[in-house]
Amino acid sequence: MIKNFFLLNFNKNNHYSNYEIQKGENSSVNVFSDNLFTTIIFGNPSYTKNLNIENFYKDWKNKYDRKNFKEIDGEFIIIEISKREDSIKVINSRFASPTLYYYIDNETVYLSNNFFCIAKKLYKVGKFKINQNAVYEFFKFRRIFGNKTLDINSRFLMPFSVLDIQKSKFNIYRYWKPNYKKNNRSLEDNAYSLKEELVKSWNFLLSDIKKPILMLSGGLDTRFALATCPVELDCLNFSYSENRESEAAKKSCEVVNQKYIWSKLNIGKYQTYHDYSSRVNSSMYVVDAVHYGHEEIIKNYDAVFSGYAIDWFFQGWYCAYSSIKFFGNQLYLKIPREVDDDFINFFLTNCLFIAKGHSIDFFIKSKDQKDLFQSLLKDLNEILNEAKEYSDNKNDWYDFINIGNPSRKYSYGAQLCLKEYGKHRILPFTNNLYNLYLQLPHKHKFDARVERKALEITNKKLANIPSGNTGFKVKYGSLMQTACSGAKFLKRISTFKKRDKSLQRTWLEFGDIMRKEYKKDIINLKNDNEINDLKFIDHDKLSNYINNWEEGSDKVSSHFLHLMLTYRSFINQLRN
Repeated sequence: MIKNFFLLNFNKNNHYSNYEIQKGENSSVNVFSDNLFTTIIFGNPSYTKNLNIENFYKDWKNKYDRKNFKEIDGEFIIIEISKREDSIKVINSRFASPTLYYYIDNETVYLSNNFFCIAKKLYKVGKFKINQNAVYEFFKFRRIFGNKTLDINSRFLMPFSVLDIQKSKFNIYRYWKPNYKKNNRSLEDNAYSLKEELVKSWNFLLSDIKKPILMLSGGLDTRFALATCPVELDCLNFSYSENRESEAAKKSCEVVNQKYIWSKLNIGKYQTYHDYSSRVNSSMYVVDAVHYGHEEIIKNYDAVFSGYAIDWFFQGWYCAYSSIKFFGNQLYLKIPREVDDDFINFFLTNCLFIAKGHSIDFFIKSKDQKDLFQSLLKDLNEILNEAKEYSDNKNDWYDFINIGNPSRKYSYGAQLCLKEYGKHRILPFTNNLYNLYLQLPHKHKFDARVERKALEITNKKLANIPSGNTGFKVKYGSLMQTACSGAKFLKRISTFKKRDKSLQRTWLEFGDIMRKEYKKDIINLKNDNEINDLKFIDHDKLSNYINNWEEGSDKVSSHFLHLMLTYRSFINQLRN
């Protein structure tokens, strides 16, 4: 069972105020009612930089007259039911987090933060119809673009939107507009601002709790979060063995005198939590099982914090760059590059989150390739056209097509997992930090320059601890990382040492997961009913590839195989 969800069911034959609601055991849904409205609040909205739902509702009702949406901070969904007009209004945050899915026909309205809940209802009454274009995008990109879902008639509510539902119609409009106008401040000034705003975000998101825990890795983002935390904080790190990642996390806690907790991950975790994760992420995000199974530790805390989205916004992940290979190995070095005039082709060629390994495109029937690709181009051009409404800079367009819809990013599935524990707080999902991200010059975001500088300003000792990602000081940019890597290589070959191939990160290598945990399931995909029902798949080519992979003649463990397993699990659970 999903633990953090709500599902609202409205029968159009009745008054909308006579709704049905279901919710999970860890779902925080607050319902307020007066003579004119019923107001349902999910998440953490605030007008005042303090979290208190009762106070927010009073301000919403009295001070702001249920308006001024763009001033609401944080992650939230507000559902307002008008008793007089018999209508529904849904407002979400500028991050579209929590997510909101909706289905509307002549008889019924469904609203939920979890698509599986809606899909299950639709399947029971024969209304669920697979969106083949959405499945193709999921297999190709590990995510879905736009407002599509896996059902033809269900939708995802886009960021900073108002969904207005009447009995005979509905419409959507935007209440806010991103401002991409860049500031002209120095790198150091912007780094100070980033530090200050992250401290403010901590204070805001801590304002209703007493005992937080931080999911601490060995990388830059959670270390920066740790450095700026203004209160006593416990930190949880987990890995398959005590390695470079856990050592970096442990040293970071020692520097700032915060409690360090380590938990061992075991082989089999992905299998154990695959079906659960497929329900939570509704087969529209990557299954990330390492975050599951920590209930015994986390139950002792009021809220979970993580470093998610700090990297998206302030490491310049989606600034265009070129890289160099040396004897077949890609160097750390990142070289800024211009975004081509042929924008969509540039995006498709350089997309960082496209599924690795063999592309799903090689396993599509010839007759379906054109239609699927044209549908994809239509979606991407719609996103590009929206980006052009906000900026005339191609770098901003490139940022927007990648993360302009933050909660559709492929790794948001990990955040959905953490939300299953109850209160999960995402530090950058506050209005001021989002505005800072939008207005930072690209040269400051590139190669994490502004974040690395902000960490060094905050705590030099933390900046000098090696990163769990690379083994080099976390303050180093890609040029210094490349130089250190070269020096390390020369030292190793001069002393005739073999390369250390032991696992130094949190996650297993993808190929190991596939062969150690999913091999039997992958082989069974050859005759799987759910996959066979996908009309665009060339099942002969797929079977040949799986046979070759099983025998070892094709050693490439493609991401799309894992995504197919996620999709299969999702559909099976709808039917059973």
